[in-house]
Amino acid sequence: MNFIFIGFALSSGCYTESTYTDEHATARCTLYQDCGYLETQLFDSYEECYNDLIVKFNPDNQEGCDFDPTSARDCVKYINLMVCEDLYESDFPSACERVCD
Repeated sequence: MNFIFIGFALSSGCYTESTYTDEHATARCTLYQDCGYLETQLFDSYEECYNDLIVKFNPDNQEGCDFDPTSARDCVKYINLMVCEDLYESDFPSACERVCD
């Protein structure tokens, strides 16, 4: 029974708010840059995008955030799988909405 708990903790609990914030901003800004979408989002550069999003999506800056590391990891994973057409045809992954339940 202890092995199951340890396995669960290692698979979900080690993904920290800091890691999520960095990886989420990186994934989203890379997608925007690769798709020529930075200006549409009112950013002059990748660096401006990153610096804005690390503050905006930092769970520590969101009141009442109960950080969910599994949703956070899934959010970043699915953003990394997005293609340019997804920016026009769909929303960001639903896992992103569950990061701070």
